[in-house]
Amino acid sequence: MDDLIKKLFKNSEEMLSGCLYMMSAKKRHAVYGICAFAEIIDDILNSKQTTSKKIELLDAWQKEIENVYNNAKPRSLAVRALFKNFAGLNLAKEDFLVFIDNGRQELLNPPQVLSTNNYNKSCDNKSGAFIRQLLRVLGCRDEEKITKLSDCLGKALQTTVYLRDVKEDAADGKIYMPKDCLQKAGISSTKPLEIIVDNNLGLARSELGKLASSNYAEAFAEINSFDKKISQRLRAFFYPYKYCFDVMEKRGWEVITPKPKLSVFAKIWLLIKAYTEK
Repeated sequence: MDDLIKKLFKNSEEMLSGCLYMMSAKKRHAVYGICAFAEIIDDILNSKQTTSKKIELLDAWQKEIENVYNNAKPRSLAVRALFKNFAGLNLAKEDFLVFIDNGRQELLNPPQVLSTNNYNKSCDNKSGAFIRQLLRVLGCRDEEKITKLSDCLGKALQTTVYLRDVKEDAADGKIYMPKDCLQKAGISSTKPLEIIVDNNLGLARSELGKLASSNYAEAFAEINSFDKKISQRLRAFFYPYKYCFDVMEKRGWEVITPKPKLSVFAKIWLLIKAYTEK
């Protein structure tokens, strides 16, 4: 992998390692590139720069992506390094731009309590778009199947992340929870720091967990309809998330720390399971 891509790609290799098993170098680098792109956008959002400067940087990235898809040479070395890994893989421009648009919207309207529709959109923007591009890298060309799986699996994976990171998000002034889950738990506040210490937070997280559990079941059934190699790699990708979800569910949704971690044994077991399960 290019040194620049290695530098850009920092945080996701642990979750992706099983998915990349026995994958060609070209496809492996493409997946790394998609992750690196998502991390670049996150770095912009999490930087200490002003909101206006962050939006300026997001706009610059959007223009560069438009240049790539309009056959104009990008000015940025980072963009060139990323997109040379995507040649011939039919990756959708819209699923790169959705990362940028989601970041822009979060800067202008920091997430507090979300409607169900906005919550689902957040899951799709963050995980669904990645899954769609991953499926294209893996060789899937059926856009209907791509859309169907990215919807349920995207919600399952991103909900796992939101449930796992709820304390950190609240400290940053964000809360990624649907309003109806909070209402069912009797939580009326819309302020993240008040929600995180509410005695009924566990009930709200339990409601959200039920939705994620249903999404995982739907995703697993859908994955089994794919080609064997694709389904194996998809399971290797999402099993670590499901493992973390199961740990949180088993210990009780009222417990928010510590965040679940995978042992070496768990990683090996999940990888074997992903590639041998029928």
